[in-house]
Amino acid sequence: MRPDAETLAVAARQAERLRKDGNECYRRSRFGAAIDTYTKAITLCPTVPVYWTNRALCHRKRNYWQKVEEDSRKALQLDHDSVKNKAQRLAMRLCLSAISLPGKERDQEFETWTSGRGSLYAGTGLAAKTRIHRRVQGIGRVCGFSIAPLVVFPSNN
Repeated sequence: MRPDAETLAVAARQAERLRKDGNECYRRSRFGAAIDTYTKAITLCPTVPVYWTNRALCHRKRNYWQKVEEDSRKALQLDHDSVKNKAQRLAMRLCLSAISLPGKERDQEFETWTSGRGSLYAGTGLAAKTRIHRRVQGIGRVCGFSIAPLVVFPSNN
């Protein structure tokens, strides 16, 4: 039996309240509590991408990279144009690479993720690419490496 509209509306209001509570936990650096709160919101409304994204941010703060990947992937499935989620996944991959790969190999990995049809930048305009790149640069600094500025060449069209 499918839930009625009123039941869905109540669940949505509860989930939104939980999101706000989770945001407060995050602001206070209580990442475990924030993860629990966002998880409850996801249980109530699993199709809202911001709950997945927020939980991924908490996992990132705790260096739970596999969980960052899982939550970011789910959020991108729900909202494939999300700049925040694309940056999150790219940053997670870069941080893992920074740990496991020497500089030149890490740079090659970054180039693979950011160029071509399969890249995280694929299908985004210049403004979105710039926002993604700025986020990744900031996250890179936290992980202990620097990323060159985004260079855009004018098209020949």
